[in-house]
Amino acid sequence: AAQRDERVRNILLNPRTSRQGRKEILLRHFKKLVRIEATDGNEFTGIVDTEDPQTVELITVMGLIKLPKAAIRQRSEIDSQKAFE
Repeated sequence: AAQRDERVRNILLNPRTSRQGRKEILLRHFKKLVRIEATDGNEFTGIVDTEDPQTVELITVMGLIKLPKAAIRQRSEIDSQKAFE
């Protein structure tokens, strides 16, 4: 399982992977995704790659996004099938 997770992560982080490809991988491999609403009004949906006390790194259809926790208004889990509707 760890090898599969690492392989999926590498595909998601590969710059040559298309947005549609990332979306399909997120839908196929994860039942729940994280939705983060930033204080500037942007919303990001994906999986948490790493997290420390100051930042959250989220893998989204756009790739890896690093968000300061101070810029997060709301964070919730969402069913992956509903995430991209």
